[in-house]
Amino acid sequence: MARLSRRSFLGAGVAAALLPARLLAAAAPQAFQVQTRYYHEIDYATFKAGLLRLLDGGWQPLSIEAIVGALNGAVTIPGGLKAFHVTWDDSRLSQYTDGWRAISEIQQERGLFIPVTAFMLTMFDHLPLAMNQVPPATPCYTEQGGRASHHFFTKAQAVELIANGIHAGSHTVDHADLPRLSPDALQGQLITAEQRIQALWDEAGVKRPVKVFAYPYGDFNPSVVSAVQGLGYDAAFSTRPVALYQAADRFVLGRFGSAESKSGVY
Repeated sequence: MARLSRRSFLGAGVAAALLPARLLAAAAPQAFQVQTRYYHEIDYATFKAGLLRLLDGGWQPLSIEAIVGALNGAVTIPGGLKAFHVTWDDSRLSQYTDGWRAISEIQQERGLFIPVTAFMLTMFDHLPLAMNQVPPATPCYTEQGGRASHHFFTKAQAVELIANGIHAGSHTVDHADLPRLSPDALQGQLITAEQRIQALWDEAGVKRPVKVFAYPYGDFNPSVVSAVQGLGYDAAFSTRPVALYQAADRFVLGRFGSAESKSGVY
């Protein structure tokens, strides 16, 4: 995998020339618009074509750091900016093989990096080991109950993605439906997943700039939101189709589903 340049705060689509005049320190967080898209299985050709259509249509990619910065009031996203952010859910292998290939080629062809947040599962076969003892070839997740309809990238591939500019966020250990869990089980899911995500960042040798979370199935309730807040996350994402982001909603931010392959898999 080729190492790509990555701007740590703004997506490369926001031209550096705009920074002094249009992205200024803000006295208080301002509401802003961003279309955050979530993907699961990815088909290379369809994914790349979709990203190029966005870019050719004047859409600008934003990094997760820019989004969190705007929620904190550190920057102001320009009014009227057509902004988007890409997220991948569930550690699907096609994200590593097809999604990363498309991102890499656009970097080479267009000279810009499209920031991606990968909300990773951290099951690792529930091995009772410290992450530095988990074998590199262990998948992030293994389907249970005889199902094998999807494949998942490995610990080594997760570390490689982080080392090359993909932002890893938590999506729980095994895609648990959090509102259905007991308080103890909820804490176990969140804490274990958070520890494993941080360990992946540590193995990649990359400082984690912000901490973000995505609710499996998009499901949450006040107790789940409170538990996520309690672990010090900067923001959390649902699957509500909402593009307006504001500080008061930072733990229930919206995302839009995307047709990810020729067969329209979600």
